Amino acid sequence: MNTKLYVLTLILATLASASTAAATISSSGVGGALIAAGGGPGSFSTVRAFGSIVGSDATQSELTAIRNRSTTKARDRFIRTFDFAVADAWERAGQENVSIPDSAQRGRELGRALFEAGLQGGAFSGDAFFATLFTPKVWADVRRVKGGGRRTE
Repeated sequence: MNTKLYVLTLILATLASASTAAATISSSGVGGALIAAGGGPGSFSTVRAFGSIVGSDATQSELTAIRNRSTTKARDRFIRTFDFAVADAWERAGQENVSIPDSAQRGRELGRALFEAGLQGGAFSGDAFFATLFTPKVWADVRRVKGGGRRTE
């Protein structure tokens, strides 16, 4: 499997089942680079972001493979959830005056940085991934949202 597909597969597969591990703060700009790759604030798209990172053909091929391993409904739910999590984290970061800088990382380099952002103790953690991109507090706030976008505090 080529490196681009491998990175995409790892990101998609592991983020679909986030763990509850603690996270670290990073000011690397990877969160901003991911949002830029996905179309920017207000128009972020998971599919567009992955397409920007590994190419649209590889993204569509991988989404088809995921659909064949699971269901279209499960794949679409993952995409909608990821879109929501990124958009909600961006909004909450703004409310909490958290700066999410962009970086010059694009394409394969961004894919590697995103994977590394989620590594914790040698394994990938969805919680570590999002907490690194948006800060642990912002990610904790996003995780409190349940059903219909209502905050439950």
